[in-house]
Amino acid sequence: MAPHNVPSARRTTPDRHRPVSSCGNGAAHRKVEAECPGLEGIGRHAWTQHALSVILALMDAACLHRRAVPVYNWRMQPAAFQRNFLRQLGDYRPLQQLLDLLPDVAFFVKDRRGRFVLSSRRATDCCRVDSEGEVIGKCDRDFFPDDRCALYRQQDQQVMRSGKPIINAVCPTPEEGSDALIIYSKVPLRDRRGRVIGIAGIHRELRGQRTSPPLVGRIARAVAIMQERYAVRLRITELAAAARLSRSQFDRQFRKLFGTTPREYLQRVRVSAACRLLENSTQKTTQIALATGFYDHSHFSRTFRRIMGTTPIVFRRRHSAEGRARP
Repeated sequence: MAPHNVPSARRTTPDRHRPVSSCGNGAAHRKVEAECPGLEGIGRHAWTQHALSVILALMDAACLHRRAVPVYNWRMQPAAFQRNFLRQLGDYRPLQQLLDLLPDVAFFVKDRRGRFVLSSRRATDCCRVDSEGEVIGKCDRDFFPDDRCALYRQQDQQVMRSGKPIINAVCPTPEEGSDALIIYSKVPLRDRRGRVIGIAGIHRELRGQRTSPPLVGRIARAVAIMQERYAVRLRITELAAAARLSRSQFDRQFRKLFGTTPREYLQRVRVSAACRLLENSTQKTTQIALATGFYDHSHFSRTFRRIMGTTPIVFRRRHSAEGRARP
């Protein structure tokens, strides 16, 4: 028997094996807001994008075969420190519970065939069923109109074929009979060999925003051009023409939907692409600047610091996947 003052090395009923109760109801959300009055002031889409990345890391960590508990060192690279901690966690569901507490944010995971693997409370509500178990293993066509299914499947295939995410794009809500819009992001999921095996995504309704389907399609066309051609010089007049709108109409409708100008949105798309290269490649920052559509290194550094709050070199040191970045 172990000494009284020494904790047991094993537990017969680990906490992570206890059932996790659903906490996606409105009462729970109101309780959280009452206890945390600052919740309403948080930029929810930005927060959930970060939460999504953490959840995916937890899902990955839960699949690892843990042979030993890592020893932490304060001199570790942040990315290595994060990986070592996440490898110890055996259950990602608490993070999913947190997403359930945001009733206007839907989080989901699909495999390559479009079958749902995970579905948050809001995503389940969009399917008009009572529980996640009624969604798992099924596809969009089991819940949504044909035109919406075709649109969502096209987005999924684009992400899986290219291996590149779609960030902050706009399309019609999945709920039948509604003319509301959603802003969504989808990212590819890879196995340990780097092969894309599915997608994960989030979306939320653009509250108070209603527009006709043709106008949604026009603006979505311009957004798609920004997402695909950010590396080349793009004029706002060209984007407005692609949307079949005048420059002033395009600016007004874009700002109404996204809360920012087309030019600022394009700069954020470029910075987002630069972040991915800084994390996952060894290219020099001057090469990344040109590869993501900036005029020169100076322009890139100024814009990156304004949006991210730090320089590209510092960002790379903090987030490099291998901890071996170079400027």
